[in-house]
Amino acid sequence: MTVADARALNLAPGTHRLWLGVGHSWFGPLRVPMVVVKGAAPGPKIVAVAAQHGDEGFGVLSLLDLSNELDPAKLRGEVWLFPVLNLYAYTASVRHSPFDQQDMNRVHPGNPAGTATEQIAHALCTQVLPGADLVIDLHGGSPENGDIAFARWVDVPGKPSVLPLAQSLDVKFITIPGEPVPGQLTTVTPEIGVPQLSIESGNATDYARNNAREMFAFVDASLRWLGMIDGLKPRPRAVPFARTHSHRCTTGGAWKTYVSFGDRVEKGQRLGVVMDLTGAVVQNVISQASGIVAVMRTGVRCHAGETLCTLGVPTEYTP
Repeated sequence: MTVADARALNLAPGTHRLWLGVGHSWFGPLRVPMVVVKGAAPGPKIVAVAAQHGDEGFGVLSLLDLSNELDPAKLRGEVWLFPVLNLYAYTASVRHSPFDQQDMNRVHPGNPAGTATEQIAHALCTQVLPGADLVIDLHGGSPENGDIAFARWVDVPGKPSVLPLAQSLDVKFITIPGEPVPGQLTTVTPEIGVPQLSIESGNATDYARNNAREMFAFVDASLRWLGMIDGLKPRPRAVPFARTHSHRCTTGGAWKTYVSFGDRVEKGQRLGVVMDLTGAVVQNVISQASGIVAVMRTGVRCHAGETLCTLGVPTEYTP
């Protein structure tokens, strides 16, 4: 079933597999897949989204698994799942929409009269997120990029902090809040009044099913934290805070890494090299800080401006 406006939904308890009709295009309304699992008992509403970047498929699989494993009879509240928010980028297996070449996580809160990407973002921010108690935004690895598990959080004045939830997850570190980035979902959710938890995890050195299960565990722990499903509520622990420091490609070529995910590296250490297609080294990638390898390109091909390696740099932070 295609829904013209998510605000008009009046669903009975159960699992509802729907399509959200969004805006207009030359072939009719854009459609975004959605699953609403409504519990038999009242409780919070959470929204979980994946594939804002179309090449990040592990979150897609995790939310599809969740849609099949959540039992509405045992759920308290509602779980709204958007496994493939950027459907057209996902079907093309690229980061940005092939229709408009936009990064979905740079156009929020969108525009109902804008591009395809902006229309989808607008529908999410106006029809779905208002009234939610938490939004979980899943990001992560692709065939050519990956990372170790880390989290970000965004609080809303007057509502309980979600930092303790982030600290209860099995992540390697939590990034400290930085300057707001125009168009990011984390920038607009406080304006909507919804706290946000963002997760990065998964890389191509493991099977997709295992990466998806790791992401599944983060959402499952969040449901237990909120009391929406039975099970042991996770406890906060001393997770280190960090800032991220990225090293980018300055010229196209072939990337060869000398470090692995989770390695501790020192400032001045060589992280890898970029070679041109005759084998000449055209870029030595030297660490500009000391930290752990958090995000890295696992593929060979690289273009100027693309991230090759990102470090999680330990940082003192007092919430």
